[in-house]
Amino acid sequence: MNEHTDHLLTAEKEMIVGGHLMLKGDYEESERFFISAINKLRVYRTSNIMFTLSLDGLGQLYLLQDNLDKAKEMFEEVLELYENYFPEYVIGIFLILVNLSAVLENQDHIEESEEKLKEAKELIRSFYDEGHKKLIEVFVENYERVLKKSGKTKEAKKIKKEIMGSLS
Repeated sequence: MNEHTDHLLTAEKEMIVGGHLMLKGDYEESERFFISAINKLRVYRTSNIMFTLSLDGLGQLYLLQDNLDKAKEMFEEVLELYENYFPEYVIGIFLILVNLSAVLENQDHIEESEEKLKEAKELIRSFYDEGHKKLIEVFVENYERVLKKSGKTKEAKKIKKEIMGSLS
């Protein structure tokens, strides 16, 4: 292996360890590993998906900690990277839109949250298969909740049938 490959592998391992520590609840160490991975991968920002995934992991960590401003900042950058450099990762774009929606909902920006869910809804057909059914069901529950919060009770009652019916 060369120095370039070693550098990438080290950063990828740090990202994985950061995710593992986050799941264990060791948020401080998790953040340290994610940031280290991000710093190593920054030079590959537009050419290696691992940088984007590391930012995503850090954003998820901040969301878990209710650090909504930082989570929003991370997710917005991740979305920009996906859309501009990695558009083939449609499910990644979908998930980031859902995460951004959750942040906006928690910040009481219900209309903006709903807009992100509408954008995510438009992507479902492009990646959906039976293996994604549970993911879409959770998405529908989130969408129903946001619609109810924005006073759109009738739409909330229809959304599950609309989305799940269009996938059958």
